[in-house]
Amino acid sequence: MINVSEIGKALGEIKACEQIVRPYEYTAAGRAILEGLNRLRGLLKTPSKTNIDQCISIIEKGEDALGVYRYMSVVEDLLKHLSKLKEHLKKAKERLK
Repeated sequence: MINVSEIGKALGEIKACEQIVRPYEYTAAGRAILEGLNRLRGLLKTPSKTNIDQCISIIEKGEDALGVYRYMSVVEDLLKHLSKLKEHLKKAKERLK
């Protein structure tokens, strides 16, 4: 059985990421990030190993794309939350039966 608290924590990290990005929603990058976060939220409505793997893949692609902008504090904050999000998802996946 899945640990609901890990999914809840993951959703909390998604919300934190959305709050960081929301001021940039009118830029192409901001819009793309918010769409990705919305996709994560949708996948987590029905948590499964496959959906969690998809979420982790989306996060890792985002981390790779954002890595070159790490010098910007807003990006650094976003990357920290994405890292926490990924850890919660890994824990949730371990507890799936």
